[in-house]
Amino acid sequence: MKKNSEDMPFLDHLEELRWRLIKSIISILIGAIITFYFVDQIIEFMILPTKNLTYPLDLQVLKVQGMFMIKWGIALMGGIALSIPVLTFQIWKFISPGLYMNEKKYVGPLIVFTFLFFIIGLVFAYKIIIP
Repeated sequence: MKKNSEDMPFLDHLEELRWRLIKSIISILIGAIITFYFVDQIIEFMILPTKNLTYPLDLQVLKVQGMFMIKWGIALMGGIALSIPVLTFQIWKFISPGLYMNEKKYVGPLIVFTFLFFIIGLVFAYKIIIP
């Protein structure tokens, strides 16, 4: 798959995309498995800011499978969050052959600042918005 992008026919591009998607899905599943192992601690961490409310929250599960689905949803979102570096790398490896050099030089700062502002937004929401 190390061909030049101008030498690759359309079906080779589809094959490249297929393998990038498979690697991305595998990384999300591995991250979800890791997250599911710690899901009880994650739930406790997520409801921790609500402990200081005047009227404490009384969380309820209204369906038989409700808590199971909540845990799987958290595991899936955690898997996506943990696999962001792999997803970013796979997207970059797929689109980089089609970019010019002057376009490629903006990608590094873009990734760094996007990640930094994402973390700042998470901390802001957890420390200021939720309480």
